[in-house]
Amino acid sequence: MKIHLAVAVLPILLTACGGGSSSNSGSNSNVGLLVGDAPTDELSSASFAITELRLIREDASLTGNLLVAPRTLDVLGLGLAGSEALLDFVDLDSGQYTGLRATVDSTSIELRDQDGDLVPVVVIAAQASADFSTTSSADLLLSRNDFASVSLDIVLDQSLRDNGAGYDFELVVRAGHGTASPILDDFHGRVTNINRNESWFEVELVDARYQGNSFGEVRVEVDDSDLLFNHTGAEFGNSSAFLASLNVDDSVEVAGALTRDGTFDGTRCEIEDSSRSQVRMEGRVLSVDQGGQTFSIVLEEIEKGYAIARPVLAALGDPGVLSFEWDNQTSWLGSKGSAGSSGPTGLVAGKKVDVRVDASNFLAPMPFLARNVRVDLDERYEGTVTSVVGLPERFELTLDNRHPGVTSGRITGPVTVELSSTSVIFIDTGVEAWLDPSELVTGIELKVGGKLTGSGASASLAAQRVKVEPGRCEAVVQSVSATQERFTVVILDRKDPFGDPEPNMTADVVLPSEAVLNLKDGSNTFAAFRAAFAGLNASESLVVEVEGIGDGSGVIQGYEVRAEVEDD
Repeated sequence: MKIHLAVAVLPILLTACGGGSSSNSGSNSNVGLLVGDAPTDELSSASFAITELRLIREDASLTGNLLVAPRTLDVLGLGLAGSEALLDFVDLDSGQYTGLRATVDSTSIELRDQDGDLVPVVVIAAQASADFSTTSSADLLLSRNDFASVSLDIVLDQSLRDNGAGYDFELVVRAGHGTASPILDDFHGRVTNINRNESWFEVELVDARYQGNSFGEVRVEVDDSDLLFNHTGAEFGNSSAFLASLNVDDSVEVAGALTRDGTFDGTRCEIEDSSRSQVRMEGRVLSVDQGGQTFSIVLEEIEKGYAIARPVLAALGDPGVLSFEWDNQTSWLGSKGSAGSSGPTGLVAGKKVDVRVDASNFLAPMPFLARNVRVDLDERYEGTVTSVVGLPERFELTLDNRHPGVTSGRITGPVTVELSSTSVIFIDTGVEAWLDPSELVTGIELKVGGKLTGSGASASLAAQRVKVEPGRCEAVVQSVSATQERFTVVILDRKDPFGDPEPNMTADVVLPSEAVLNLKDGSNTFAAFRAAFAGLNASESLVVEVEGIGDGSGVIQGYEVRAEVEDD
């Protein structure tokens, strides 16, 4: 799970971001908190409440809790396409910060397997800290006229350990900061201000579980290229028509990207039906009966109406799989990623779906009568690259065997992933460096967001975003180049694959220009790395943790390297 703090410290932005008031002095910085996904193969959802998030100052003291209320999220449901969800906006004093500390509510951790069943959890540690890791400085410096994106990864595959009966949970985190503009998952809010002449509106953000708490305001900019809908799914012809229909106090759902000046570039906006009391859920389709007009989903998240849904689901035994029915009054909305509606025929096993049920119909027993259904036409797929013969135009991806598209028989062979000039490929390290298609190799694991056509062994996926999971290892440095940013290691522990051929136990690591190098003492240049190795005594070793991708010849392209001198 990735948390971003979008730092906007220009005083005028405080009103635009809504993190403070216009009376704040220039010594304060406005910080927007975001959270992202951390999928694992074994689980369909992983939910917990983040109760505290604090920055660590240069003198090791902590800021106050940056969250105005606990935020409960399904961190696996936040999108395999690399998006994050907005947590909060807060004000911070200008200064120097060295890291982050996160705390989750140990009683709130809820894991479900691919069948939607609860998995037992034993909590070992629910709090962890991480130092920042950047290309230029280990510390975050907040001052006037700056903007930065700060990230905290809650690494689930390292936080969870199989104990035979379920999982032990011991929180593991990583942190970093840069200048990226995060792409956000959809969020909900109440309109507080509208400027139709300049094509923007401001939204007070709300949370599905803590409706009484506001966690800041954000200014949303729209234009005619955005997808703009009303609550029935009807699309507005242009941004002017959308803004003309929008009113203060309307409830809206917004998706898009946080920009470098702290405003929000909305790419999809929907005016919600605030007159209806509804329960709104997200999940993945498990089964469909077109003749009987019913379908079931593996529940990932309750987005709205949590207080209504919770007692009903508790009385049903907290099922992970929910069943629904539809009738001729059910409306079918356009997907998050594209315009238009799919209708019932869009319900296919494995697809992401958003279901809304009127409170009066959210009653036991199931199935619940669906008022609105939105099938996400842009699917997300996760697997291993098994052929790169067609690059740079295409490659083959073998999906994880637990993906619903595979288990349902819809997909029976490798998926051909088609790339275009607009496809974004990036590696999921601290700086999220963009990759060229030629850098993809077989054996690496990745996640693709896009639209699938075909089925069986002839499925094809038009990729919008490709997120490469980095290989990870712990190693001991054996030699360091005197002329290049390159060194040789002996691998002690290989945690995730780098791609074919996998590096030998003795391997070369080359640092690309975007690489992050972080020494324990805060010296983050390769010259300092070289000096640390040269200064070792007979009882010391330079131990590194490397994240990156293989180059196809057994050499590791190290996009993130953490190094520390240790006694043997």
